[in-house]
Amino acid sequence: MTTSKTQPVNADGIIFVLSKLGYLDKLDQVALVFVTPRDLVQQFRRQNIIPLDPLTAQQNIRQTRGIGRQTASVLRRYEVDTIDQLKTNLELYLNGQIEMKNPKHQRTWNYGMTCWKKHGQALHHVLHNNSVIKNISQFVCSVGDVYS
Repeated sequence: MTTSKTQPVNADGIIFVLSKLGYLDKLDQVALVFVTPRDLVQQFRRQNIIPLDPLTAQQNIRQTRGIGRQTASVLRRYEVDTIDQLKTNLELYLNGQIEMKNPKHQRTWNYGMTCWKKHGQALHHVLHNNSVIKNISQFVCSVGDVYS
């Protein structure tokens, strides 16, 4: 990550990357390396990691990482707008109780299921490793150090 100032880092972004790399269960092997302009290296301060908050039942489904405008648009056709509606309807979908209005929508439902599972996994790891995530080692170097 390249940064020129101290700014909060969202834990969900870190968790997302670590899950893709297969390191969620190996947090002791993880470190964040920040690249700054050379003249800011001495001023660099540890970045604050903001924990992932659980989604509330009435929040919009787009708060789930990966569910964007197109996925939300298709799910809205099935009256799915909130997290609570998403959870309920994904269960119905798994049990074959939702009739597709368009055969192509099945792919969207599968994708919504994947996003929801990934969010649940990330939340599980954050809640169980919150102090570990906040204390992940952080290092800083300058652009010149990286390319020399």
